[in-house]
Amino acid sequence: MELVYPERLRPGDLIAVVSPASPPYGAKREGYRRGIQYLRDLGYRVIEGEHVSSENGYLAGTDEQRLADLNAMLQNPQVRAILCTRGGYGSIRILDKVDFEAAKNSPKILVGYSDITALQLALLSQSGLVTLSGPMVAVELGAIDPVTEKYFWPLLTGTRSLALDGKSGGARLRLYRGGLAEGPLIPGCLSVISALVGTPYLPDMNGAILVLEDVGEPVYRIDRNLNHLRHAGILSGLNGLIFGQFLDPQPGVDAGIDPDRALDELFQQVADRLDCPVLGRFPYGHGPKKYSLPVGPRARLDAGRGLLHLLTSGVSHAQET
Repeated sequence: MELVYPERLRPGDLIAVVSPASPPYGAKREGYRRGIQYLRDLGYRVIEGEHVSSENGYLAGTDEQRLADLNAMLQNPQVRAILCTRGGYGSIRILDKVDFEAAKNSPKILVGYSDITALQLALLSQSGLVTLSGPMVAVELGAIDPVTEKYFWPLLTGTRSLALDGKSGGARLRLYRGGLAEGPLIPGCLSVISALVGTPYLPDMNGAILVLEDVGEPVYRIDRNLNHLRHAGILSGLNGLIFGQFLDPQPGVDAGIDPDRALDELFQQVADRLDCPVLGRFPYGHGPKKYSLPVGPRARLDAGRGLLHLLTSGVSHAQET
């Protein structure tokens, strides 16, 4: 599918904020308030979805309400970017009713990660829309880490390629299999990607560089999800594989294991089955200090050097001079 790039963000543009999954409740209410103010202090205009803070159990309102907010922003010609409040759960419930035609015909920047992975991959597979796996309003933007901030805004406002050094900030990379690779970059949450297998919302992974992360998952479930991707033929078709942040892994069925060591062994086992470069502990995921990554454009991986080259920022350069 031909990729569709949104225009880059400019000073004074209108940013929409929606909650396709869970609402910013509890401690995230204050983070949401600060995040909105952060955007306004940067000079952007902000419009909030009508149901952005609605609460319906673990969902931000009903499926119909969350969908109405999202589609309204996709259809609004004045909106230049859509930022999600948080992840949680719920994006997968509304995929079959997303206005993919609006996303294709009037492309806008869309930013999120975690559960928002489902929406981003659906937009890529159904509309060709390039989105950004990056900070969310109620989670990071209210008190954004300087490194995260430094590498976030250039992907929204500029069109130049970027080289991301996985060792930046003292990160301890793990090389599971060396080599060079190039292909479409597909970053996202492992458990969400696994849930999309067998649906029309998972884009073609053949030849891709897949970047995986997750949080709070027992090691055995990470194992299960990776083997789900393997048995589905997804891993064998990759040009490159990057394991990002797998935070707070739980012991799961065996409380006596060391989760971090078990994960390291698991990732090495996965790498040993593949013929492509495999890099681990890349600073991408749920942690406060991380890189943002475009979803869909081509990238180049130099696993031995720990470098990921974004060959495009993920926004349109049509109007550049």
